[in-house]
This record gives sequence, structure tokens and C-alpha cells, in this order.
Amino acid sequence: MGKVKIKWNSAAFKQILSSSGMRNIVQGRADAIARAAGEGFEADSMQGGYGGGRVIGFARSTTYQARRAEAKNKALSKAMDARG
Repeated sequence: MGKVKIKWNSAAFKQILSSSGMRNIVQGRADAIARAAGEGFEADSMQGGYGGGRVIGFARSTTYQARRAEAKNKALSKAMDARG
């Protein structure tokens, strides 16, 4: 059998990874993580300035109690498998 060569379409990847549809997916995942982590966590997404402007999402603590929950119990770390 012959060797298979794949030519990646970088422009298409960039377009997909920076699309509004991808932003909705990333935001939904970040929201699910923040919800699973508990009270005092919030999620957001933004267009990154690297990787061709791809969408990035994050969940963060917004209260002292939430920061403490992450520090002592890894609330965000444990919520990474949450599905939304």
C-alpha cells in the first residue's frame, strides 16, 4: 500500500477555530465547568491574540470562598470533566 500524504488547509482551520460557532462551544464548556465548580465561579471566552486568533475559554473564581475552594479542594480542577 502506498504512503498517504495529507495536506492541511491552515486557512480553514484558522477560520473554524475563530468562528462564532466555536466560541459558542467553548463558552458552553467553560460555563459547565464554572457551574460544576460551585458558587463563586464564572466563565468567559474571548478571541485570543495567538494561534491565529482562536477562541479561548476560561473559568475563574470571583469570591474569596471560591478561591479557597480551589486552593483547598481543587474545585475547578475537579470540574474539568463537567459536560454542559
